[in-house]
Amino acid sequence: MPETVRVDRWLWATRFYKTRARATEACREGRIRRGGLPLKPAAAVSIGDRLEIPSHDRTHTRQIEVLALEDVRVGASLAQTAYRDHTPADIIEAAAERRAEQKTERLFRHGDDQGRMTKKLRRDWAGSQPDES
Repeated sequence: MPETVRVDRWLWATRFYKTRARATEACREGRIRRGGLPLKPAAAVSIGDRLEIPSHDRTHTRQIEVLALEDVRVGASLAQTAYRDHTPADIIEAAAERRAEQKTERLFRHGDDQGRMTKKLRRDWAGSQPDES
């Protein structure tokens, strides 16, 4: 078993990211941190390191301690034994509330109102507004 593993490979192997390319991209964008400093994809991770990893929906940042070094993708049950999550409970609760709010917002959108306006909707909306001049 190796003494260190590349951080992008470890993130992929422990199922934090679906592909290694996405793990590499997260590192390049500075989202993966150790001790408050961003990690490059080739940075070495060893047992006992504490990493800051954004959640998949980016509602909060997870505080992860590395317990085992994996360099090949493993099953979900084995992946969970490779780290310990030290994220405080209040942060997890706040993230769950944000997810619930986002879900209700999605449920109450109208059929054509799925985010950013299309050019046609913008024209229709601008035409229905009264002139202020």
